Amino acid sequence: MVLPTGTVPGGRVIVSEDGRIAGSMPADPEAVETVDLTGHWLVPGFVDIHNHGGGGASFTSGTAEDILRGVQTHRLHGTTTVVASTVTGEMDALAQRAGLLSELAEQGDIAGVHFEGPFISPCRKGAHSEALLRHPDPAEVRKLIDAARGQARMVTLATELPGGIDSVRLLAEHGVIAAIGHTDATYEQTKAAIDAGATVATHLYNAMPALGHRAPGPIAALLEDERITVELINDGTHLHPAAFGLAFHHAGADRVALITDAMDAAGFGDGTYLLGPLEVEVKEGVARLTEGGSIAGSTLTMDRAFKRSVTVDGLPVEDAVAAISANPARLLGMYDRVGSLEPGKDADIVVLDAEFTLKGVMRKGDWVIEPLRSPGDDPRTLGRKSRSAGFTGTDSAQGSVTDIRGGWSEVWANRLLFGMIRTRKPHTRKHAQARGTVGPGVKAVIVTVTLNAALDITYHVPSLTPHTSHRVTEVTERAGGKGLNVARVLAALGHDVTVTGFAGGDTGRTLRDHLARVPGVRDGLRTVAGATRRTLAVVDARTGDTTQLNEPGPTVSPTEWAGFLSSYEELLAGDDVSAVALCGSLPPGVPVGAYALLIRAARAAAVPVLLDTSGEPLRRGVAARPDIVKPNADELAELTGAHEPAQATRDARRRGAHAVVASLGPDGLLALTPEGTWRATPPGPVRGNPTGAGDSAVAGLLSGLVRRLPWPDRLSRAVALSAATVAAPVAGEFDAAVYEDVLPKVAVSTSPSGV
Repeated sequence: MVLPTGTVPGGRVIVSEDGRIAGSMPADPEAVETVDLTGHWLVPGFVDIHNHGGGGASFTSGTAEDILRGVQTHRLHGTTTVVASTVTGEMDALAQRAGLLSELAEQGDIAGVHFEGPFISPCRKGAHSEALLRHPDPAEVRKLIDAARGQARMVTLATELPGGIDSVRLLAEHGVIAAIGHTDATYEQTKAAIDAGATVATHLYNAMPALGHRAPGPIAALLEDERITVELINDGTHLHPAAFGLAFHHAGADRVALITDAMDAAGFGDGTYLLGPLEVEVKEGVARLTEGGSIAGSTLTMDRAFKRSVTVDGLPVEDAVAAISANPARLLGMYDRVGSLEPGKDADIVVLDAEFTLKGVMRKGDWVIEPLRSPGDDPRTLGRKSRSAGFTGTDSAQGSVTDIRGGWSEVWANRLLFGMIRTRKPHTRKHAQARGTVGPGVKAVIVTVTLNAALDITYHVPSLTPHTSHRVTEVTERAGGKGLNVARVLAALGHDVTVTGFAGGDTGRTLRDHLARVPGVRDGLRTVAGATRRTLAVVDARTGDTTQLNEPGPTVSPTEWAGFLSSYEELLAGDDVSAVALCGSLPPGVPVGAYALLIRAARAAAVPVLLDTSGEPLRRGVAARPDIVKPNADELAELTGAHEPAQATRDARRRGAHAVVASLGPDGLLALTPEGTWRATPPGPVRGNPTGAGDSAVAGLLSGLVRRLPWPDRLSRAVALSAATVAAPVAGEFDAAVYEDVLPKVAVSTSPSGV
């Protein structure tokens, strides 16, 4: 089986009765039915973000029943998640079509809507009706977004046309993917669109200027920019193998999404079809416009794309899985549910033989095609329609299959191993009606995670001068680390808090003694063999400057890390947990992707999660799609490569964060969220020790989240708490009088479009 960590031989997948992947066997082994798939590959269900139809059905013009038939056709070829793409049409017709498709998306039959056209270039129209093309007017783009009722996933547009850049910004602000395609843009125009928020290249190479050595055009700009995911149609017609390999070489496996761009004829055969208003002739599996001969989509299915990528183009299986499952799932914001074979996700599984021919498909724990039971069986005759697609009975061939689950099922393959991924129970959280927020009168717990806690020691000296001795006038000692500072402020605001992480040695015991004296904070730290680190802050009384010295922390063993994961999941299983904060650096021995794993666990438990870290843990964590990420300006620049805060904030959100709140020091906060974009500015500078000001901002954001406050109120609290912390003598405390004074004076304004 292919896991996110690679291909590992031996093992099993366990499918629980709710149609999700489990990490351990149920208590009653008699409840398990086993399917032995020795000699096969198990890979995640395929995710197609660009698909116009199949099985003789068009997503642009078909009835709801037609659309479901098209969806089911692609499921029979391994596509367990599909976005329905439309082609250019009249605006009113597209808006009406968006309404129908949004209903199917709300039912879970499709994963949303992709509008390919009408906002494309007549110079690169491909198989789109030129008479219906129009410039990308932001008002008309907004009309389609609104018509899709929150189910618009992507809009392809020629960004060089009038209104293109403003439309890209509009899409980015509404959390809709802006895709550059059917474009005649120059290299420079394409870069401008990327800077404005575009993140996808629609079927790279096709319907755009060729790569030139003097005029590199959009292809070079799209391949070189790490913010862009490039779509590739690997059917042997749209792309030469060398062009396919060039894209993978320059973009890397984590920036490619394999697509079908399929039209009605996929899975249905040669003949004459309509693509929008245009007639298409399909001959020997290649679709071309009857008039003019332009390629008109494809008849590709994802199983063929996968097999060709591995057997013809020589892709490593892991790279093909990333391009056909994980990367498109991340683009859609669905990686917490689909895109990899990990506990807690939907049991979407594709079974392939040693030659990478499809032999079975499971979607949400139900077989769409049950794997062969004997060498002579035809897998299409053993297919069962997925109940979630609104079908019952069998495929067009005769026969039915037995649902193997019987409560639980166990799928074995000689290339499968679940490794160290842990079990996760299904959650039906009482407080999850607003993704973890709570109503009046409900007591809720906020969990703060501090994997590298510290005993904070602060020395105050009259004046700090290098290379001399100093007399310390005051010493303070307290439990520290970013998450503990957050917990202390939250408790002072009236919240119940549980802190977890690691503590060990004499410093760990001292830290826990300090923690026990904080009202409202429960100690959930795990004991480790190594000693908790110390941080030393030296405060210069003359200048007010602080010099910080930080120890690395204890080395955490694999057993200690596994024990923490178990206790963390137990915390998440509690019905009273309202939010999680993941804060600070990682100690030696903890994997660099630890926060990404903890974020996925929280999302699977329907608990909102905030991330506050830096470096590689931040990069990996953002990709796991936390609800809020709160970097400072330097951390943002390191993450994105952009030094202008507005641009860096946009880039960080495109990488996966649901909302980004950037700390700008004395200039306050910049927030980019699905609900809007704001700047929150304090009334003036506050003199004091800034250590812990960012932690207090995190506490303010979490407090506002669980109390369901609107974003401007959350930001006001965060800024006021930061200022009040600067005025306090030590981190993790705030001056209540300063907080009350500053709070009504914080200026919160809506930022300009595109920030």
